[in-house]
Parts: sequence; C-alpha cells; structure tokens
Amino acid sequence: MTRVALLGAGNIGHALAALLGSRAELEVTLWSPSVVRARPLRIALLHRAGVHTVGMVRAEPSLEAATEGASVVITTVPTHARAGVLRQAAARLHGAALVLAWEGSGWLERELRDCGIERPVVAGFQRSPFFARVRERWKTVDFLGARDRSVAACVDAARKPAAARLLGGLLPFAVTMAPDFRYAALSPSNPLIHPARVFTADLGALRGRAAPSFYGGWDDAASAVLLQLHREVRAVREALGLSARYLRTLADRRPRPSAQAVTRELRAMRALGVIPLPLVRTGGACALDTAHRFLREDIDHGLRRIAALGAQAGVPMPAAGRILHWRDAQCAASAG
Repeated sequence: MTRVALLGAGNIGHALAALLGSRAELEVTLWSPSVVRARPLRIALLHRAGVHTVGMVRAEPSLEAATEGASVVITTVPTHARAGVLRQAAARLHGAALVLAWEGSGWLERELRDCGIERPVVAGFQRSPFFARVRERWKTVDFLGARDRSVAACVDAARKPAAARLLGGLLPFAVTMAPDFRYAALSPSNPLIHPARVFTADLGALRGRAAPSFYGGWDDAASAVLLQLHREVRAVREALGLSARYLRTLADRRPRPSAQAVTRELRAMRALGVIPLPLVRTGGACALDTAHRFLREDIDHGLRRIAALGAQAGVPMPAAGRILHWRDAQCAASAG
C-alpha cells in the first residue's frame, strides 16, 4: 500500500483527501496544525449531480507522524508557509518517491536546496488542475470544475520521465510535463490574477456597502492590469526561449482580447463567485487584508518570483514593478 501525506487542509487538501482517500491502494493522511487529535475522517467530494466520491483518510496534527514512511508527499499549504513546512518535514522526505507542490510558483527550488531535499522527484503545477471549495470542514467539499489539461514541471529536468509516471499513476487528470521548471514558476494564473484585482480595488466605493465577490466585482481596471502582466510574462517567456506550447498567456490569444472582454469572461465564473475580496473593516471604512494569502502568497512569492525571472532575462516588467512597489510600501508601513 502506498502512503500519501497531504500537507495542508484547505480547499485542495480536502478535495485530494476525498479523491485519493477513495482508492483502496492508497493510505492517505491529511496534516493540519488545526487538528486537535489524530482521527479518521470521511470526506465527500460533491459534484453538481450529488456525491462524486468519498475518501477515508486520517487527520493528523503532527507533521512528523503525517510524513513518516510516506512515499508521496503533496504540499497544499500557501506558498508563503511552504518553506517552513518543508524545513520541518525534511528529515522524513528523503525517503519519498515524489514530492509535489500543488502549484509550483514561488521559490520552490531554493526552498528545497535550503532544506537539503535532493532524493525525491520534485514537481510543481503551473496552476491547479481543478477548482474546489470546502462546504463543511472535515466532511464535505464542492468540486467546481477541472481543466482540460494541466501543465506540471520537474525541478530536476532529467527526472521528468519519472515525474510523469508518478503523476500519471496518482492523479485522475490530464497532466502535460513541461521540460523546464520555469514553466511552472511563470504561472499565468493566481500570481497574476490576484495581484491585478487587489491592486486596482476601489476601496473608497465600498464605504458602508457589503464587500463584492472577488470575481463578481471584477472591473476593466483590473483587466487592463492583468493584460499588461500577461504581456510581460509572454516577453519573459520569449526572452528565455521557452515554448508557448507549455505556457500560454492572454497575449497569445487571437484576436487579442480587450479589457472589456476579459472582464466579461472573469465575471462569468459563477462557480468562483463565492470568493470575497479580502477586506477588513474599521467602522465604515475598508482596507485590504494585507495578511491575506492573495497578497502574501501571490504577490510576495508568486509575482516577485516572476519579476526575478524577468530581471534575469533583462525584460522590463513595469506593471509587475508597480504592484511590487505598492506591496513593499504596505509592508513598510505595517512594520513602522
């Protein structure tokens, strides 16, 4: 029996627990520091037509116990927390066959090097193969949809065949293996979408009103920034000599979409309409939640890593630079 450790019990952790925990040949442990005690869980994955699958897993509050003897380790913790989790679990990861970062953005290669994790095959997704949202914690999760094709990449390109074999036997999704990990690091997904929206959010218009949904309240200003970020990522891709086959951006579409067309497309994502804009309120005033993962994960790690690759390639990234400067000012004000 193959032991699988899921590190992180958010939306993706719950969904993977249901999917992988339903397979008799897998013994699945779901780690979360918020678990009070080790106990069995029965998690149902719900589809529009009803129950899709039910997984039996063990919830585990101890990271050491969760990773002990695991041959597959999947990290679904936020990117900003991943380095600390890898560092804690490093001693038990050396014997694993596969370590999978659910999304490979951020500084995964550096984190692994700092922890001395070299033996396992390590791969990361460019973006999540599916969308899910917890309905009732530890019990049910809604399956919101899957991509037709997902791109993953191996940190060590020479181990790509092994990664493809391991992922193919583990996940029920169509996964294409890219030949270079930079395809995963240059993710055109959350590290671009979330920064564009929070950077352009008109908080003054929300005084005394309910916060809009992240996608339902999307506007043309956010679309314009998102399109510019996609143009910058495409320029980095071309400067690095990477193929559009594995990394497609909005700037590659023909005809090229307008900001208005992007706004209509994102507002139509009704399944994701429950995601709120990350706000905190003081009296009637609104401010962004600067500790929210959309900022800490997707700007501090995702977009910053993309900008670093752009700098290495000598590609100007003014839109990314403005967002990072804005974020740095936020962090400085908070520290002061």
